[in-house]
Amino acid sequence: MWHRVFPPTRAEFDRPARMRAWLAHVQKQVTAYQGLAIGQIGGSVAAVFELTELMDAVSAGLSLVEDADGFDVPGGLRVAIGLATGEVDLSQSAALGSAIDRAQLLANRARRGELVVDATTRDFAASVFLFGRSVGTGAAAFRGSTVDRNVPRRATCRDAIARLGRAGVPPVTAEHLSRVEAMLKEDRCASVVLRGPTGAGATEYLRELAARTKPTLQLRVAGVPGGLEPLGSLRLALLRKHPSPADVAARHGEVLGAVAGGQPRPLAEIRDALTTMLHGGWIVMDPVAGVDSVTLEVLLQVAQAHAPRLCLMRLPMDAPLPGTVAGHTWQEIVLPSLRGDDAKAVARGVLIGADEEIVRRVAVLGGDTVVGVLEAARTLVAAGDLVFDGKKFAWRSSPRAGVRGIPLDDLLEERLGALEEEPVRLLEAICAMPQGTPRLLVAAIAERDGLDSDVRLEAVLKLEAEGYATRGDVLSPTSEALRRVTLRRMPPARQAELCRFAADAMRASSAYSGPLIGATIGFYVAEGGDPDAGALLLLEAAQAAAEAGLVVPARKLAAVAVQLDPRTETRGRAVAISRGVADDDPLDDGRVSQVAIHALLTGDLETLERTVDTAIAEGRDLGAADRLRAMALLARGDVPGALAAFGRMKSNAGDDPKAHSMASLTYAWIQLHLGEPSKAIRAGLEALAASRRIRDPRGEAAALHTLSACFRSVDRPEEAARVSDAAPD
Repeated sequence: MWHRVFPPTRAEFDRPARMRAWLAHVQKQVTAYQGLAIGQIGGSVAAVFELTELMDAVSAGLSLVEDADGFDVPGGLRVAIGLATGEVDLSQSAALGSAIDRAQLLANRARRGELVVDATTRDFAASVFLFGRSVGTGAAAFRGSTVDRNVPRRATCRDAIARLGRAGVPPVTAEHLSRVEAMLKEDRCASVVLRGPTGAGATEYLRELAARTKPTLQLRVAGVPGGLEPLGSLRLALLRKHPSPADVAARHGEVLGAVAGGQPRPLAEIRDALTTMLHGGWIVMDPVAGVDSVTLEVLLQVAQAHAPRLCLMRLPMDAPLPGTVAGHTWQEIVLPSLRGDDAKAVARGVLIGADEEIVRRVAVLGGDTVVGVLEAARTLVAAGDLVFDGKKFAWRSSPRAGVRGIPLDDLLEERLGALEEEPVRLLEAICAMPQGTPRLLVAAIAERDGLDSDVRLEAVLKLEAEGYATRGDVLSPTSEALRRVTLRRMPPARQAELCRFAADAMRASSAYSGPLIGATIGFYVAEGGDPDAGALLLLEAAQAAAEAGLVVPARKLAAVAVQLDPRTETRGRAVAISRGVADDDPLDDGRVSQVAIHALLTGDLETLERTVDTAIAEGRDLGAADRLRAMALLARGDVPGALAAFGRMKSNAGDDPKAHSMASLTYAWIQLHLGEPSKAIRAGLEALAASRRIRDPRGEAAALHTLSACFRSVDRPEEAARVSDAAPD
């Protein structure tokens, strides 16, 4: 650091006594900020700081230029400071290092009251401080940047996120969803399937609609880990408004209290209790992915009894209806992406009172969804591009470069990169848990992660103020996009660690002692690095489901247990559970293949997955089962799930050449679905070569038909036809 004082304009204004007092203050401040003064001459002071104290060095410089403005001389003291990063040698009588000279040169080129840093210092400090004009040091020489005196710290900017308005419902979304309000006036349950881009504004519309129509209760249902725990989605939905199963029982009866505690109950009793509870209420399933099949079945029965006024299910654009609800009559509404005027309407509501030019630019950067526009505004405010001037938001210096939309994930990545460690760790715990997880469980997980109560409270307040977590009865990320990006940023070891904390916290609480909850605990135990122990818990949950007459979930849990731990003992228990709930003859290998392939070809993915689960539970070939599961997941559009199943299939293939051939075929179809025809063709050729080596005509035909599909995908129909014609009959 090089501190200089501008000399007085006239000799009679020179006051050495006052200057001595100021320089003593400079020395004191340097020491207070962990620095060391190494020299002084006239009004110049040189000081050094350890690189680890760089933020303190910048803070010290800011403190000094601010103190100088009010120092006891007419008009304040005229001071400028330069900061440069580099190695300084203090071993000899004279301090040496080009950083000293660069800091001096920057201070000499600075204007009164400016703190100027070199490029290296700016790079290190950019996560904390904001910068203004560029300062030159001469022709073809290095340049520096001033620290913004008006808004020096990013944290100050992030505080202004709380001043952003609510993202309203864009006109195009309100227009499409007006049908829901019309349906509520009919004397039956309005059953709605809502499709469209994530963050299109449906949640805000439903909030406003609920304020107008005042339903007796809203049951918000979401997924459970792996969709494994029978009635797990209903359990979490009940706990959204009530802190414990006992409170649920006191408010809604013993049956639903038992469900909230993970205890099995006859489905007829659960249906009757829900029918009473939801009379005049709403069921909102958002998102449907991950909702367990038993919860779906029971809620559909309640909707068919017309007890609730609304049963709404949120699905991606191309996802098929779950087989459990496919037979019900649904009104489908497809939400479009935002038009330019709609995006500006959202931005206008978020940036209350801002100039129209700012509104337009934020609308463009946010893209075609409500959550995108909202995150664009939050990102610009957090980055210091937009600042709150006391009345409205305005540009701090100039608009951010670029007039194209920024992908939502990139906006979220930028904001998360500037968040402090403790809030990030709490956000990771929140995102690792399913929607509806009680605050007490999140707190128990965070405590095991080393966040005490005071740190947790501060982190929660920061997450809520900066738009990362919702305010309310449960802690949830403000969007599913934020959950996805947060989980993607976490290293696998961190995800496993949080799963272990979750499993330990659940096992330590009496509220999670129900036998069905063992499915979720087992999932976390397995994901935490102990698949054998996780499989044991899943088998215990499967046994409880079987005893309660929940056939399909029991077989699914048994199948997942075998996939986690394929040892003979686990397979034996899984077979016993599967045979114990069997309502038909055991499936032989031929019948498994016949039923599964027919289901895949006809698009009956529910039957396919049920058949695969039964086959695994009864000890059939894991590789073949994973191949069918991968194809089923691919048909559903779940590419990550298909890749995971492919990975298991490949690991189970061993040295079997036929299994390796089938694995290559499966990989080819996955890559074709991902739009990677070159990778798909390479995998198809590997499958063809393997089939010919082992003289497998059926495998050769499958490989050639796969290659034909690859050629069709790149608009080469003649080659596709020739390859297909070459396939053996």
